[in-house]
Amino acid sequence: MRAWVEQAFAANEKAVHDALANPKKKQQARGFLTGQVMKISGGKADPKVVGKLIDERLSRSDED
Repeated sequence: MRAWVEQAFAANEKAVHDALANPKKKQQARGFLTGQVMKISGGKADPKVVGKLIDERLSRSDED
């Protein structure tokens, strides 16, 4: 699932930037990224786990 999250982040840099730079857009961007991961996985990913992985990835990006 981490690979799918990485793919979604790489393919949707604007959504990642919005999530990191604009707190008002964070929830919307997070939802969009979750949807992209679900699309990449063909619906096989667990949305709760994906959300957790996206949050972890965003917090790592925020530190960079």
